Amino acid sequence: MDSRITELLKECIEFHHSHDDAQTYKKEALLIHTANIFSVLIEIQSDDLDDAPQMNEQVRKLFANDAGKVKKICSRIKKKYLDNKKIFLDAMV
Repeated sequence: MDSRITELLKECIEFHHSHDDAQTYKKEALLIHTANIFSVLIEIQSDDLDDAPQMNEQVRKLFANDAGKVKKICSRIKKKYLDNKKIFLDAMV
């Protein structure tokens, strides 16, 4: 595996809750942070940001006052997952 990809993944995983601490991949870590928020919301079957884990202020501002956007994103992610569930399950075997 390309060492840049390895470093990117390592840094994003390590700093996805504190992307400002990332040295090289701050934007990528913030993206993983945002994806994690939506993953948790879907897991707990909510589309309310107040139910999400602590989030970066930048992300909160992005979705503030637009519950419809959050609901739409959660809905699209769920649909994509359901559309591809068999592929995911087959890959785990």
